[in-house]
Amino acid sequence: KGDEAVYQIMHEDKPHNNSGGDKVGAEVHIMLYHIASNDFVDSTTFIDMKVYNRGQNSFNDFKVAFYLDPDIGSFEDDYIGSAPAKNMIYAYNGPNFDSGQNGAPGYQSNPPAIGIVSLNRGTQYSGYFNRSDLGTPDNDDPSTPADYWNYMNGKWKNGADWVNGGTGFP
Repeated sequence: KGDEAVYQIMHEDKPHNNSGGDKVGAEVHIMLYHIASNDFVDSTTFIDMKVYNRGQNSFNDFKVAFYLDPDIGSFEDDYIGSAPAKNMIYAYNGPNFDSGQNGAPGYQSNPPAIGIVSLNRGTQYSGYFNRSDLGTPDNDDPSTPADYWNYMNGKWKNGADWVNGGTGFP
């Protein structure tokens, strides 16, 4: 596919160190590719992902989540949002000047933005969580299977539903 591509196969053969969850026997095939073009497609990365059940269990309600930490220049001033009518989530730098961080030069004027559109599946939820050091326990890094499941299903770690607009808290 495309003019340049990379392919990766990942198999779940190690413990789930982050969540402590059980292995399910998933095998994930991912192809990322680019198409050379003179329009917006030239700056587009296409991702084709397939998940295979290589385990012994049958699943009736299997979900996959896509996690993105864009860090557009300085990570301290990035924002995220969504455009449900376009099936898109996006991230951008807060100010129109990015000075960088920790010695990195940053993007300077007019930093870029990133948008992700699912072309063949509807996006059920798009949300965020904060770094644990910010002291927001209801929306910080997930650490248990229940935390991950809640985030995948439009809920905060405490089980409260996400709401549209603002910070997403009721």
